[in-house]
Amino acid sequence: MRHYSLSDSSGKGYYRISPQREAMNGNLPAGTVSTFLHQKVEVGHSLFLACPAGDFYLTSTPAERIVLLAAGVGITPLMAILNSLVKNNSKQPINFIQAAQNSQKQPFRNHLSEVVKNHSNISWQTVLSRPTEQDRMENKFDREGRITLETLQNILHTNDGDFYICGTPAFMHDMKHFLLAWGVPEAKIHYEFFSSFQ
Repeated sequence: MRHYSLSDSSGKGYYRISPQREAMNGNLPAGTVSTFLHQKVEVGHSLFLACPAGDFYLTSTPAERIVLLAAGVGITPLMAILNSLVKNNSKQPINFIQAAQNSQKQPFRNHLSEVVKNHSNISWQTVLSRPTEQDRMENKFDREGRITLETLQNILHTNDGDFYICGTPAFMHDMKHFLLAWGVPEAKIHYEFFSSFQ
């Protein structure tokens, strides 16, 4: 059994997941289920699924700013949150900050670009740790390096709002640490871990 986060808003007549294909890496085998989903499953196939469950979902009031912090495939549940806000025509300020190695490892790049283009209350910042030469030539990122407390302060200016975080355990640990150091109340920090590390 595998658990995958939903990556789209509810009420559309379907559930969408966006598993990353895990290729063989050195001595590590390829991801069994992700490889199966990418290579074997086709339209019309039946799969056994459990109902969506979990406690990582939007809890903010309509007046509060929402900050979405994503790293790598941790973006998937944040896309469900963002798309729900867009679907409900939310007018509150929404800051989406996405960390990735380079633009080739940046899921939903085109979708985010379209969302920002069509919604003046939504901003999207990309922070690439290892941008390619093409990324540089085409200006495909806003900042280079990793997200630090200073990065958050420079982008957001104030620490108000609700913060939703998803990514690797190290990313999660760092973001929570930075936000607490900035004075964000712990009750305003929401996160989902993909492992048992907390």
